[in-house]
Amino acid sequence: MQDIYYFCIHIIIYISMKLPNKIITSIFIALTYITNLFAQGYEGDLTSKRLSVSDGLLSNTIRTMAQDRDGYIWLGTTAGLTRYDGYTFVNFKDASSSSNYVGIITYDEKNNLLWTFSPIYNVKCLDLNKGYYVDYTTRNDTEKSFRKHLLTPNGMWLYTEQFGIRHVVYKNGEFNTTDYSTTNHNIPENKVSYMVKDNKENVWAIASRHVMRIDYKGKLNIINKQIKPIDLRSEGDNIVVFDTNNTLWYYTSSGKLKRSTKIPMMLGVVDKISTSMIWQGSYYLFTPNETFAYNLATGQWSKPQDIQIPKALDQGFTDKFQFIGNNKDGNLWIFPKKGKHKKVHLMNHLSADPGREHIYNVAAVSDYLLAIATYGEGLIIYNYYTDKQYQHTAEDKDPLFHSNCLFYIIKDRNNGIWLAADAAGVSYVSPKPKAIARYIVPCPERRGSRENGIMRIKKVKNGDIVVSTYNDKNYILNPATETLSPYTTINYGLTAYAIDKNGTEWFGINKNGLYVNGKSYTTNDKQTNIPSNDIRDMAVDKQGRVWIATWGGGLAYTMPKKNATPKFNVILNNGLNQSRIYNLEVLSSGWLFVATYDGLYAIDTNNKKISKEDILCFNTHNKLLPTNEVTTIRSVGNDIMWIGTIGFGAMKVTFDAKKKTISYVTIDHNNGLPNDNVTSIAIGANNHIWLGTEEGVALVDGKNLWAQSFKPAPSTMGNMFSTPGVQELTNGIIAMGTYNGVAIIDDNIKFNTSKEPNAPKISDIRINGKSIFEDELMKENPFGTQELSVAHTQGNIEFRFSSLDYPTINSTLYQFYLEGIDNSWREPSKNNIAEYSHLSPGTYTFHVKAMNGNKWSKETTFQLTVCQPWYNTIWAWLVYIIAISIITIVLYRQWRRNFELKQHMDMEKKMTDFRINFFTSIAHEFRTPLAIIEGAVNKLDAIKRGEQVGSQRSTIQMVKRGTTRLLRLVNELMEFRKINTGNARLSLQQCDIIQIVRNVYDDFRTLAEQKRLNLSFTPFDKQFIANFDKNKVETIVYNLLSNAIKYTPNKGDVKIYIKHNEGNITISVSDSGPGISEQQKQSLFEPFMHGYVSNGGMGIGLYTAYNMAKLHHGTLEYLHTEVGATFMLTLPDNDEGYAADDFAQPTAIDNEASSNEKADEIIKELQSEALNDETVAIIEDDADMMAQLSSELGTYFKLVKYNNGAEGFKGVMETKPAMVVCDVMLPDMDGYEIVGKLKKDPDFENTPVIMLTALDDVNHQIKGYKAGADDYMVKPCNYHLLLARAIQLITWAKARQAKYAAMPTESSDQAAPAKLVTSMADKNFKQDVDFYIAQHISDSDFNVEQLAALIQMGHTKFYGKMKELTGMSPNKYITNERMRIAAELVLEGRMNISEIAYKVGFQDPSYFNKCFKKQFGSIPSKYGKQ
Repeated sequence: MQDIYYFCIHIIIYISMKLPNKIITSIFIALTYITNLFAQGYEGDLTSKRLSVSDGLLSNTIRTMAQDRDGYIWLGTTAGLTRYDGYTFVNFKDASSSSNYVGIITYDEKNNLLWTFSPIYNVKCLDLNKGYYVDYTTRNDTEKSFRKHLLTPNGMWLYTEQFGIRHVVYKNGEFNTTDYSTTNHNIPENKVSYMVKDNKENVWAIASRHVMRIDYKGKLNIINKQIKPIDLRSEGDNIVVFDTNNTLWYYTSSGKLKRSTKIPMMLGVVDKISTSMIWQGSYYLFTPNETFAYNLATGQWSKPQDIQIPKALDQGFTDKFQFIGNNKDGNLWIFPKKGKHKKVHLMNHLSADPGREHIYNVAAVSDYLLAIATYGEGLIIYNYYTDKQYQHTAEDKDPLFHSNCLFYIIKDRNNGIWLAADAAGVSYVSPKPKAIARYIVPCPERRGSRENGIMRIKKVKNGDIVVSTYNDKNYILNPATETLSPYTTINYGLTAYAIDKNGTEWFGINKNGLYVNGKSYTTNDKQTNIPSNDIRDMAVDKQGRVWIATWGGGLAYTMPKKNATPKFNVILNNGLNQSRIYNLEVLSSGWLFVATYDGLYAIDTNNKKISKEDILCFNTHNKLLPTNEVTTIRSVGNDIMWIGTIGFGAMKVTFDAKKKTISYVTIDHNNGLPNDNVTSIAIGANNHIWLGTEEGVALVDGKNLWAQSFKPAPSTMGNMFSTPGVQELTNGIIAMGTYNGVAIIDDNIKFNTSKEPNAPKISDIRINGKSIFEDELMKENPFGTQELSVAHTQGNIEFRFSSLDYPTINSTLYQFYLEGIDNSWREPSKNNIAEYSHLSPGTYTFHVKAMNGNKWSKETTFQLTVCQPWYNTIWAWLVYIIAISIITIVLYRQWRRNFELKQHMDMEKKMTDFRINFFTSIAHEFRTPLAIIEGAVNKLDAIKRGEQVGSQRSTIQMVKRGTTRLLRLVNELMEFRKINTGNARLSLQQCDIIQIVRNVYDDFRTLAEQKRLNLSFTPFDKQFIANFDKNKVETIVYNLLSNAIKYTPNKGDVKIYIKHNEGNITISVSDSGPGISEQQKQSLFEPFMHGYVSNGGMGIGLYTAYNMAKLHHGTLEYLHTEVGATFMLTLPDNDEGYAADDFAQPTAIDNEASSNEKADEIIKELQSEALNDETVAIIEDDADMMAQLSSELGTYFKLVKYNNGAEGFKGVMETKPAMVVCDVMLPDMDGYEIVGKLKKDPDFENTPVIMLTALDDVNHQIKGYKAGADDYMVKPCNYHLLLARAIQLITWAKARQAKYAAMPTESSDQAAPAKLVTSMADKNFKQDVDFYIAQHISDSDFNVEQLAALIQMGHTKFYGKMKELTGMSPNKYITNERMRIAAELVLEGRMNISEIAYKVGFQDPSYFNKCFKKQFGSIPSKYGKQ
């Protein structure tokens, strides 16, 4: 409202400048009216709450005050620091200090620190995060005295002329203190007299001879060391320094000097400065006698005549003003940030505060309203716009304070004023709230009786306002005088009133029927047909009908005739609830709404005759209304009305006459109503809806549906509003009936739009009657963490809390409960203390909330833990348990030992049975192929001895089938292991799936013929080539067909189908066997499911096949058939979904890579020279496997054999073979360790190693290759492939050795590495060549033609044969042999160099030396000696 007021003033002043004087006079008259109209708040009546030592204050002399961010008021007194929460004081004293006098409080809101300063300049810091005084230096150095301080966003700056500057920074709960002093060598002098901050987080300081600047990083810069500064001021980016030479130095925040200028001699000389300021771009310098001004923009000095303030004193500042006063004439100069300054005369009798030379302390309660505390003449409220002053003194009739000497003033966050008076405590001052209602009580001396209970308020024909009471008395209410006088027209209490179309008055009499035209009509008058004498309301519709609501008799209506006896028709009388009618309301549309005990009814009165079709019902029965008890109805036009209910609050109802429906919005206690029982409704202006309830009245904004509740009366009866006693009067006045008189409510009240009050703060906890702030052991503030632990002896707890909303704190209601003690919220009350006694050990959560006005705040919670006594702690009980356990443990251990032994024996028996069954099954499966192999071997032996005649080819084929079958069983076990360990992998390759299945089918035809089974195979085509894992598909089909043949009886049927459809290949195997039971189906694809009927097999076949199908992105399922069993394998026919590593890679480890015949040819092709002197080491612990390997490799290589790991490793190190063939599983040392050690030895790093093992999973292969193996082959392996791989690896090794050998070679005749032998013919050829060269070694003329002739071969063929076998030309080979033999002779040392040259066929020893050096890298005389 004040903002509107000030806006109006601005408009009036602006218009006044444009208008003639007469109109201006009129405008100022209007201005005076507006001023009086809007004079409210601090310009109106004020109220105060005075506090002193009798209320718990430490001292009545308060020097300073502050409010923290929680809302607590802190007061610095001569006896110490105290905190106020609206109810009680909590005192804080520093036990380590000899004096607790607090002269200044500076609150650091950013870090929640409270700095206090004593008159002797002791500085203390109260950390509100912890609740106690702290050592802000962290080194016990808080006793130094600092006269002045400066609080900045970057911390607290303390300074003095003795100790220099101390900078205190608080971050993350820790203090960091930096001292700038000559002792620390970081400042040129300690005599710092003044400090200011600029807009870049820098601080400036002046000392006796220096101007200094400290940036936000703490770096000190000396700006000027040539002057003696005596004043320092800052504003934004402007820094002004004034020195003893009357020179002004003007700097920017960066430290750059913009200008320096001296006061002109003609203006005067400054000897002493009283104070100074920067205001509106100028620097003002106040001396004891005159004022100087320096314009920062123009650089000009002046003496402003309107701002000559002798003996000026700085009186502080607010956000928008600076204040200068003096102790001479009682004036206060006010300097706004914008606009012209003002000089205001405030005091006639000066009495300055001798402690701080402060005459005034100013607080801004609004943008232009100032509260000025004076030292001597009390409180002055000053309006900057109007220049009006409102003075309050201790001599007032109802004084706000007890002393006119006011030390200090602050404004809190609720816009309240706190005044500290000299030796008179503190006063909380706020605008006096306007009363929401005035009460007119018929019998004031009979408060609480029925005589004061208002039944109805009705306006009658002559304009009188008739008020009836529950004791059947009627009064006339005079709104002007707000008095009651007797109303004598009727003798009983008025309950209803109406004026019919003829102008006749109709009176409803309390339980005495109807009174019309001086006649009474009751139920005794049969002619009228009045249904009840208890008439509650009356209404007249547009047709002229009079409607009468009765209690218990239903709804009656009649068309009145002048001077005739009324005759009534009765409706809505079906049942007790329907016939109980509270209230009637006719809408502008002609619809009559009826409030009943059975819901809300609507009747279309636009029709001349009323029928059942004209009556609508809205209640809980048809679910159109949430309640049946509707108490009152009030229309607000356009088919919109408000209804009151019992238990469901009020509803804003909109009626659609066309659709004959309603819609509504509910307002209840959740929206701010004091109670959900709404008994009366009044319609005010500006969308104001007043709702009377059984616990107060609520003002509702009809548009936004905000609600604000009031309890206008101090008594319960005055807050209980009656049904439906309401009457709107003139000038926005509303009369509402209560059970203790008529409440006169001013509808012009300003609507409070506050939505929710602040959650209450727990201000103190008393433990056994003692505040936690008095407990020296309480080192942490529990309110920071909202939790507290106490000993079991401290179970008497008292919680104290406050909303900290000081204007309404006396009317604030609280609700609380202690989780673990209270079952629900305690009843709301004004009590701010919750006491709990003898709390048992445990954890409790305290909940509290507050209500100011109409809404509850959010909850505040606090966790309290009452610790267990030592004898009831976990450790104590642990000792008890241990002691009891020791007593019983002997018996228990004996029982446990017996029990575990029995369990172990049972488990061992089960495991033994399982192992026996499993290995029996394996042995059974292995027996058949072994028997086949054994029989075939015996047959071959008999044929060899001549004891039996037969085909060796068929017998060998039998051995091969037995071996293949045995290999399948082994592979199945290995695949089972891979699947269980998650190491199974796909190896996809292009193959013909029809051929794969046909091969399996061919393998089983002989067995099917033996059982005389009808075995059939039906593919969809001759072939189908796609990517499949051949081995896995073959294993799956083999398992399915094997089971089918095994479990199908003789002469039965086994059928195989292959189909191709919708991107899938399906392979089904059907038989006519016994089938599978329902019980077996549930575990069919689980491991160790033995066959169809658990009578044979290892029990892993179907499990392995099922998981192989899943791995192949396919399925294997059992299909129910009437006869036998059918299994269907479904596989995708495309590559989608497979990863790159699912496809097979070309590798030497392919046992099916070629036939045995082709392997012989490959070996032949790889060989170029028959050198059978290469040695191969075999390390194998199995004798039979050793024999087979020796048989295959011994033909081509020299062999050294070892049967254990340690011996093999030692032997290899000694013999240095050309290659090592090593088993993985060996005694003493496994193959991985052997290979790893060999590859780490430099002498063996190029020696090839082939590992042999039965472990064919990928992990073991990777482990072998990581150890250093050159190849990894799976037993049983193809020996032709093994031999080919061995020859290739040895050849590569020799090639590498040749590449890095020291022996130089001719570029024109580069020798290829020699190949290994594979036949005796090649071996004999090479031996002959070597023999003839050795025989003619001394012949220098021995050449290729002679050698070819001795070999009996043509020159061309001989050349090609030598090149093929040795990798070099014959000439080169002869030369190499000469050099080889020469090297041997040199090493023997029996001949000199010349003799050796002649011996090997060289005629020139020097040429021999040259050839020898080229061959071996050194001359013969030094060969073998390096």
